[in-house]
Amino acid sequence: MDASGAAYVTGYTQSQNFPTRASLQPANGGGRGDAFVVKLTPAGGALIYSTYLGGSGDEYGASIAVDGAGSAYVTGLTESPDFPVQSSLQALRGPADAYIAKLTPAGDALVYSTFFGVAAEMAQGP
Repeated sequence: MDASGAAYVTGYTQSQNFPTRASLQPANGGGRGDAFVVKLTPAGGALIYSTYLGGSGDEYGASIAVDGAGSAYVTGLTESPDFPVQSSLQALRGPADAYIAKLTPAGDALVYSTFFGVAAEMAQGP
């Protein structure tokens, strides 16, 4: 929750008609399922924003936090070679990697998004 009482939720959906609003990604990225990020009004009765987050494979949203400005930080697992990266620490990806993403307070853009895992070891060599 943020200071105003708005709730932030992440998870996994296979829905092709997941309710989106003011979204970074209004449609499923192409896999069986994508992560989602949702911000609800303090009373929980309406969406402030709701977005898919994923590429052509499967993504799972595992954890979410919010800062004082209302930016959401999401972590999870991706199996997509085309997961959306922005200002990436690690552009390469292994077969399945963790990701870390920061969304703007409006939820309509990525501040940064990066793979984080095995690919860094593969890129460095033995």
